[in-house]
Amino acid sequence: MTSSLYICVLFLLVGKSLALPRVKRQDDSVIRRNRVCGNIADLAFVIDSSRSIGEPEFNKELRFVREVLKEFELGIDKTRVAIVSFSNVVKTEFNFNQYSNENDILSAVSRILYAAGPATVTYRALNQTRRGVFNPGFGDRPGVPNVVIVVTDGGTNPGRVDPYTKEVGKALTLGEAEELKVMGCHVFSIGVGPHIDPSELMGIASKPEEKYYLQVDNFNKLNTRALTEMVAYRACEVPSWEELQDPPPQPLCEASPTDIVFILDKSTSLRTLTNYMEELNFVIGVIKNLAIGPDHSQVSVITFSTESKFEFPLNRYQDAESLKRAIMQLPWSKGDTYTDLALKSMLDEAFSPSNGARRGVAKIGVIVTDGASTDPYKTEKMAERIHRIRNINMFAIGVGDAFNKDELAMIASKPASKHVFEVKDVQALSMITGLFTGRFCRPATPRPTPRPTPAPIKDCQYRDMDVVFLLDKSTSLQTQTNFNKELVFVNDFLDEINIDSGSAQVAVMTFSDDPKVEFHLNRYNSKFGVKQGLLGVKYTYGNTYTDRAVKTLVDDVLTTRNGARPGVIKVVIIVTDGKSTDPYALADQTARLHRQSATVFAIGVGEAIDASELRMMASESDNVFMVDDLNALQNIRLQLVSRVCGNDRNNFPLDRFRLGPRA
Repeated sequence: MTSSLYICVLFLLVGKSLALPRVKRQDDSVIRRNRVCGNIADLAFVIDSSRSIGEPEFNKELRFVREVLKEFELGIDKTRVAIVSFSNVVKTEFNFNQYSNENDILSAVSRILYAAGPATVTYRALNQTRRGVFNPGFGDRPGVPNVVIVVTDGGTNPGRVDPYTKEVGKALTLGEAEELKVMGCHVFSIGVGPHIDPSELMGIASKPEEKYYLQVDNFNKLNTRALTEMVAYRACEVPSWEELQDPPPQPLCEASPTDIVFILDKSTSLRTLTNYMEELNFVIGVIKNLAIGPDHSQVSVITFSTESKFEFPLNRYQDAESLKRAIMQLPWSKGDTYTDLALKSMLDEAFSPSNGARRGVAKIGVIVTDGASTDPYKTEKMAERIHRIRNINMFAIGVGDAFNKDELAMIASKPASKHVFEVKDVQALSMITGLFTGRFCRPATPRPTPRPTPAPIKDCQYRDMDVVFLLDKSTSLQTQTNFNKELVFVNDFLDEINIDSGSAQVAVMTFSDDPKVEFHLNRYNSKFGVKQGLLGVKYTYGNTYTDRAVKTLVDDVLTTRNGARPGVIKVVIIVTDGKSTDPYALADQTARLHRQSATVFAIGVGEAIDASELRMMASESDNVFMVDDLNALQNIRLQLVSRVCGNDRNNFPLDRFRLGPRA
């Protein structure tokens, strides 16, 4: 290897289905499909061919490889491919310079034979990849990102190949993975099925584990479109070496020492290990906002189903990395939902001084559950006991539609509006991480003094209106984090209108390839309800078919059957970061919308917007807003509210914003 930049990405496949964005391509004239990745790479797959997999599952593994490769531009001057298989022996199936076009590469993958070997010498496979694949003599190119995807269904097992115990073999695997990372490789670990070794996989993975450590329940789930695109997207968008050297982000709660106990439901109703992992990822997300240590925040975890298990005390892990590693290794089990036992364990064990609970430090309890308690009477008694103590701030998070809302409110501290969260599935837990943390966290450093803003717009508190948000969730947004900035913008807008009195109603739509009505105007009759509804809105990916969203808006959302009120002002707020995929169809649908006498506001984000298209959608040029990025949406919120409420001449400093027509 030369000293040039090499970026290797190892995927040791494990079970977590994520929908990640697809990158738009400018030219599909050669290959008639949209691909996730247009970048070039030297891409090596390292695939498990051991006996534990079985031939039918191995063929599914090969299919997964082919589907991922179809998301890349393959060729001698594009992305090159090599494959290493391993069981008790390691075999380089083909190198980077052996095949030069997509058809030959895909055919070669299909011809790989299943070895059914009696061992899993992962350390030898990684060594062969490092020494014998990423070698200029076999087609490795200096300066081109090196990407490795490893697929395995279990931990390292030397068998009779080498005179090593499994523990020694695992150490060798971790050592080889570390060598790859020292070379500049990005290492993703993904394991398949129930026999994986999470600690080995996390040791192989780069940091942070929640990004580079993935898992799937079985080989069938390898071949979902969401997973193959996710793998291709992550492999395509590996950060540069310079980005790797950036210091980690500072925690948000450095100045707020806290003893926090998470109580996690692991009952049968979760259905899959993947869903349970989403609970663990939520905890990891919260931890990322905390400064962990004996003088900062401490974390303990309790899991429960038929029995409660005190996983580890508050003072066990005193740094973030070891804490996250411990959490990601917590096993899933099945059973009933004995919430009362978990609450009892929190009081009697987790918050005991002997287990690290500190005097004078805030105590936070967080329960995450997807169902009602098996013994509601005992749960009620335990909740009463918690509240009698009065020094524990309890939060309750309900997942799905089977939990008991009254029970959550009973467990949580008062007021329930600040301490109870509801999300429609486990995947949506990640969306409330920041919101949840903000409920008990003081900022680590003082926030900058905000720029003066106009007073709240009182007219909106008395004005009847039906408000519909159309939010772009196309591929160009790239991440759920970016999409969340649109949701935060909507969330904050809600504070300026009066939903609780019945004056205002709110609906939300999202769009990319297809529009989706997240909820209609008559779905929620309170601000709290609307904000809870926003928590369940997910990011997907796709093109920007704004016309389809406007058509659904006219035909479905702005109808009396779905809550639109005759004689009430209709306000439509469109947020988009790009030009419509079908501008002619958009022109037709926009004309239909304007005939509905709706007041339309168009907000363009970033450099890819089309100002003329925004002006076409908006009711008038003064209803067009343009901002440089998603973070800047907050800069125009009060200005937008003023316009919406008919109070747009409040002497706002308009030069602060990019408003109105732009050349």
